[in-house]
Amino acid sequence: MFATAHGAGALTKDFSGFLTRLAAYFEAGDLDRLAAHCVMPLPVYFGDQLMVLGSQDVAAEALGLIRKMVTARDMARVEAVIEAVELPVGRYQRLFVVWTYTDTAGRLIGRSRVRYVLEPQAADIDPRVHLVHYVSTDFTDLAEQMPFSAPGETI
Repeated sequence: MFATAHGAGALTKDFSGFLTRLAAYFEAGDLDRLAAHCVMPLPVYFGDQLMVLGSQDVAAEALGLIRKMVTARDMARVEAVIEAVELPVGRYQRLFVVWTYTDTAGRLIGRSRVRYVLEPQAADIDPRVHLVHYVSTDFTDLAEQMPFSAPGETI
């Protein structure tokens, strides 16, 4: 069961500040701080291709590749829109987000639809990210730059 961005009410409010902080870290290039929100090893899917990140250093490096790609396109701003929030199952909750990247003139560079599996924490602590799935992205060359894992392999 899930709630949409228009009807999620308090559910989306809990995650909006978290996503705003993640966007600010990404924009500023503070990728170590962004990676610190992830539980390792972290499975990251680009469509059906899997990359398992074994450490926060490797996660920061992968985020650096993404940031390099969008800054090469004059990225100035990243915004998250919560598309849906599922009700918790056990300790975990899925969050569906559309990330929008715009350039310095405010023009759209691209969008990515991403599904996260999160472990919500106490009210004053950001959730922990356990899985990232790029469901779709306008950055079709992104997957080509990522070092995907062989089955059972962690990078």
